[in-house]
Amino acid sequence: MHLEHDHETEHAHSHDHAHTHNHDHGPDSGLTPEQELQALMTYLASHNESHTQELRTLAERLRTVCGEALCAEVLAAAEDYDRGNVRLRAALDALQARGKED
Repeated sequence: MHLEHDHETEHAHSHDHAHTHNHDHGPDSGLTPEQELQALMTYLASHNESHTQELRTLAERLRTVCGEALCAEVLAAAEDYDRGNVRLRAALDALQARGKED
């Protein structure tokens, strides 16, 4: 996905966001349901971590343009993402451990 941002200051920002997740989930994919879930959770964890970094970058831009209050709010959102990412990685670790037991 490619996003264009036009602002009244007559400059444009372009941001590339590769949000693709392509693989076969059909009966012939050769993956077990657990393997499919591991692949999806691995992708989502990485995807979320990249968004967390984007929030931190946004917060620093907000600090410069709008001040500390908005920056702090977005940094708090990034910390919430961090907590969610830790939980997602823990769930992924548990799923992977389960697969090793079988």
